[in-house]
Amino acid sequence: MIAEDIFYIIASVFFGISIVLFCWLGFYWIRILRNFSKITSDLQRMNSMIKEKIEGLDALLSGLLTVIEKLAKIFSQKKKGQKSKST
Repeated sequence: MIAEDIFYIIASVFFGISIVLFCWLGFYWIRILRNFSKITSDLQRMNSMIKEKIEGLDALLSGLLTVIEKLAKIFSQKKKGQKSKST
């Protein structure tokens, strides 16, 4: 009888400790998930900002390349015109 009582007391104490431990782990798991959610939203916001900046840079570079191509055509036409006049 006494051995059974000791067993039940010890089992109840460990059961209580395990419940407290699971609650503690659950609390920290929720905190980790909230922080992960904040990090994810920050990364999505940064992604959209970077995407906008890259699109602006892309437009600038495409305009610059168009100007360079036109200048290259103009200079190549002038060189061809100069060669034909000298002969």
